[in-house]
This record gives sequence, C-alpha cells and structure tokens, in this order.
Amino acid sequence: MKNTVKRLASVLLVIIICFSLCSCSMLDEMKEQQAFFLNDDKTEFVWKGVNYKQIPVNDDIFYNNLQPGGYITESDVPVLLSELYGYYFWVCEPMGLIETGGNFYCKTDEYDYYMTLIATYNKDKYAYRTEEIIGPNAYRANLNIVDEETIKAIEYTLAFCKVKNFNLQTQWMYTIYTCEDTGTFYDRCFDVVEVRGEGYYFQYEDKINGEEYYKVPDEYKKLFDKIYDDVQTQDKYW
Repeated sequence: MKNTVKRLASVLLVIIICFSLCSCSMLDEMKEQQAFFLNDDKTEFVWKGVNYKQIPVNDDIFYNNLQPGGYITESDVPVLLSELYGYYFWVCEPMGLIETGGNFYCKTDEYDYYMTLIATYNKDKYAYRTEEIIGPNAYRANLNIVDEETIKAIEYTLAFCKVKNFNLQTQWMYTIYTCEDTGTFYDRCFDVVEVRGEGYYFQYEDKINGEEYYKVPDEYKKLFDKIYDDVQTQDKYW
C-alpha cells in the first residue's frame, strides 16, 4: 500500500512540476502530438482524428524522410505523462505511414491497398539510393530503379561471372537493392566495389556460402559508372 501511495505521489508531483513549466501553447502542441491506442494488442490507434492500423511487413519500407510525430499512449494517459508512458512514433514521408518500434501503420482507409500490395508484390527490380539536402537539417532520399539494359547486365554478371578464391583489395562504391514496381518495399542485394586496375565487382552476401564476388564485364562498366556519377552528384550536398 505504501509503495502504491509513493508511486501516485510521484506521478502527481511530475504533473504539478510539468504544469508549472509548460505554457498553454506547449500543452496544445503536446496534445497535437499524442495518439491513443484503440485496442489492447496495440494494432490500431487514432491520431488527429485519423485511424491507423498495423500492416504486417517483413521487408524494409522505403521512405524519403522521417518527420517527428509524437507519442502513442493508452486512452487514459494524461498528455503531460505521454512521454513517460507512450511509444514515440515517426511519420514516414511521402506516404504518411507511421513507424514505431519497427512496426508500420497505415491509415485505415489505405489498409486494403497495402495488404493487396504485400500479397502480390515481386521484388524483381534493381535500384540504387541517393540522398540530398532539401533544407536545414532535412534531406530527401531517392530510390532510383535502373533501366532494362542495366538489369540485363546485373543478371548476366550474377549468372556467369562468379570469381573463385577472390583476394583483391576493394573500395566500396554504392549498394544495389531489389524492389518492386512502386519502390515501397525493398531489400539490400549487393554492393558494387572497385578494384584498382581491375574494374567493378559485385560483393554479394550469400546466406550459406558467405561473401561472394562477381566480376562485371568491361562492356558493362559504363552502366555502373553512370550510377556512380549520379550517387556522387547527390552526395556532394552532404
């Protein structure tokens, strides 16, 4: 009983201190940032009058940037205690998904779209990532799907150009990802590395055999030069 009284007294003290430090505008901002779970298993919540529902995904979701969100709490948690008893969440732009603790939530009216996409998508495209500054402390990431000529070069290299007993010194250039048509779901595929005087290689992590290398034929080098130039052009803003 004494311990319960002490905990309640501590909570009340925190509330009193917070009230003394927070202005009305700060309280309004905190209210804007607080979301509330709608069920016990925490798969649904409401934020700013919009309902969100968890989508079951195993792959990474690509987003341009993360915007600060707020805290998701139970419905009976006072706003001043939301930071103590809530789960912080981010807004994934441009699609407006919510991410918290590695889980993703979409707006309830978009749930069927994402469930259909999850059930039918095929990561048969290759892409590379670029990043650029768009404002103070803000950046935009882009997932750029490669053209058909480059897809053929990648598939040929992976099928016929594996190198045995690779022991050359490499320099990392960029990473190639697999993704589906919309560029929403993606996964790391391999790194493009360079060996001075030897050209480009694919450095691939096989789950069974470990690190594997594939030599990019010289006739395809210009395709991967073009990707590197694009990556460098964007990264110079950092």
